[in-house]
Amino acid sequence: MVPGLISIAGGKLTTYRIMAQDAVDFALGKDRAKDLPSVTERTLLHGADGYVPLTRQVEQISDRFGWTPDMVEHLLNRYGSAISEIEAIVDEQADLAEPLKRAPDYVRAEIVQAARNEGVLHLADAFQTRTRMSYDQPDHGLAVVDEVADLLAQELGWDAERRTKEVQAYRDLCAAEDAAAETTDDTAAAAARAAAPSLNSL
Repeated sequence: MVPGLISIAGGKLTTYRIMAQDAVDFALGKDRAKDLPSVTERTLLHGADGYVPLTRQVEQISDRFGWTPDMVEHLLNRYGSAISEIEAIVDEQADLAEPLKRAPDYVRAEIVQAARNEGVLHLADAFQTRTRMSYDQPDHGLAVVDEVADLLAQELGWDAERRTKEVQAYRDLCAAEDAAAETTDDTAAAAARAAAPSLNSL
């Protein structure tokens, strides 16, 4: 315990606002929290403002960037009105509008977006917490790992050695997840996952 430190853990999208409000109110104290009531209920998530009108512009967006309507809907579902950030990346470099060669549900600009605007530090970040390809593509998305690594290397300034280490670290992480899936209890699964090297060592 650290004096003055307030922590919250867990929660889901449906509860994190209440958890955050409770933590802030506790930090402020009862009287101050009453004078400064939370505005979280009226604060839109990034990409929410203007999302609904954009859902009526799928055809126009498709025509402008050469994307199928399904691709546009995928982008709108993931980014909402922040699709404008993807569009700005493509306007800057047209080939980033192209789908990933072996994961065509995703466009190359999404990887650049992850690095440029979403705080990606590692290849695993891009697959697991930004695009979710680790979960919705076969074999954790390993078929597209080299293309994604090339895009991130260029955006994040990785040299050849760092790129190689990132690819191997992601492969090791996937192997550890597969090994964990073969176990029959939580302790064994945790041990299997722990076999993957720490990304902090890269």
